[in-house]
Order: sequence, then structure tokens, then C-alpha cells
Amino acid sequence: MKSEKSGKKNLLRPSDLENLILGKRVLIDTNIIIYLTDRIWPYEELSRSLFSLIEEGQAEGVISLVSVAEVMQGPLKMGMQDKALKVRE
Repeated sequence: MKSEKSGKKNLLRPSDLENLILGKRVLIDTNIIIYLTDRIWPYEELSRSLFSLIEEGQAEGVISLVSVAEVMQGPLKMGMQDKALKVRE
């Protein structure tokens, strides 16, 4: 969503995220993981909040095998097989 006046995107607040996903199963796409691992502003904070809610048991997170493979590609291309294997775990 873009704000009419500023042209900036209106991001969901972490408190709103909690209300949306409380007690639900959430599919986590590749971009959410990359926002967190690569610290991409302004999405890192929301991604971190999502994973925190899942770790606290307030929601269930699901990641597809395709997303796991996509996240593994970066470390593999840089010759970091140990990091790629950690992603798989």
C-alpha cells in the first residue's frame, strides 16, 4: 500500500501482525527470510517480529522446500557450504 500524500509504503506494525496471525499457521516465503538475514530495511523488524511470535508459540510457521532451496543458493554461490547446510537444518 502506498500513502496518497508521501508515496511511501505503509508497513504493518508488529502489534498489528500479532493480531493478524495469533493462533494461525503462516506460510513464510523466501523474501521474509532474506529480509531478516540480510537486514533489509524497513522489512527486517517485521520479519524479526514474525519469527519471534512463531518461536513463542503464538503462531505456527511453515516454510516450503522451494524457499529452503532458494535461501541456500546464496551461500552455495559464495562457496559457503557450511552456511547452506545450516539453512537446511
